[in-house]
Amino acid sequence: MTARFYPCIHWEQIGVVLKQKLKILVVDDEPMVLRSIEMILGHIGHAVEAVDGGSAALARLAHSEFDLVLTDLSMPGMGGAELVDRIRRQIPAQKIIMVSAFAEDYRKSNEGKVNAFLSKPFGIAELIGTINKLFVNET
Repeated sequence: MTARFYPCIHWEQIGVVLKQKLKILVVDDEPMVLRSIEMILGHIGHAVEAVDGGSAALARLAHSEFDLVLTDLSMPGMGGAELVDRIRRQIPAQKIIMVSAFAEDYRKSNEGKVNAFLSKPFGIAELIGTINKLFVNET
């Protein structure tokens, strides 16, 4: 993928891109959001797998290790909060970013369950910056 797919993005303004390439599981029930995040993170070199719900995410986590899980909070069936609780029981050290229009509400009552929060809508720089903060000391 090249920058031509993102004509309005000034990649040089995004900031530091990690030298370490991550394996990221993205979980969201909105196909457009899922595909956009997958394309953006793939463009900067990360290996991205995208699934449309909590049950599918747990199935992928059972068979593969990921550096990061980026999940939406509000999804039909198993929502993000339940997904986070189940991941914490099975893989306590898993890095997780919660994404939601209601991230602040979730943060207040669930401090410490996830490594970072992103409030929708968010920009590309914010997405990449949040990921970088979690991994910058590991590169």
